[in-house]
Amino acid sequence: MSGVNAIKLPACLLRAAAIFRAKDDARYYLNGIHINPAGFIESADGPTAFRGECEKATLLSEPLILDINGNIPKVADTTELVPISEDEGFLWFFKANGKLVQSNGFPIRLWTRIVTEGRFPDLGALIDKHEPAPAKRVQFNTSYLVRLEKAARAMGSPYSSAIFELAGERGAAAATIRAKGHTAKVLVTTMRP
Repeated sequence: MSGVNAIKLPACLLRAAAIFRAKDDARYYLNGIHINPAGFIESADGPTAFRGECEKATLLSEPLILDINGNIPKVADTTELVPISEDEGFLWFFKANGKLVQSNGFPIRLWTRIVTEGRFPDLGALIDKHEPAPAKRVQFNTSYLVRLEKAARAMGSPYSSAIFELAGERGAAAATIRAKGHTAKVLVTTMRP
């Protein structure tokens, strides 16, 4: 991770992105959360993809994939990535008041593997190609929609709402989530009715 010693990122976007990352996928880069220097925090598992706007990510000189070992605390407002080598680091968590998140009097930290090789899918191209089109009916796997609700809550939305743009009856739907000053797009594949 050349050029940056540490970087602070919104914990809510990392929590939301973790919902859409793959689990034990052979494509190892999908098992992590992509920090895109174009200004995004991203994740994908195949049928769904998450892309949250994050100005702090523009501070990076190269993209990173974080394979986080554990869950980001719900009370965390900010997460600081502190690299300890080229391929690993710790995540420290801070409350909105700037104090470290603690458990039993000790600061909570998580180990993360930092992946700099591998090609994360170009979610920007997928989202930019998404053309809204009318549809009479669309069928979704409801477990994908549950993830949207979890992501909206993780981002701090009290209403768990999303705005959908359909791409015809067979195209992926793009859902926009807005909460606490953050915006994210989620692509959700549809099923054949």
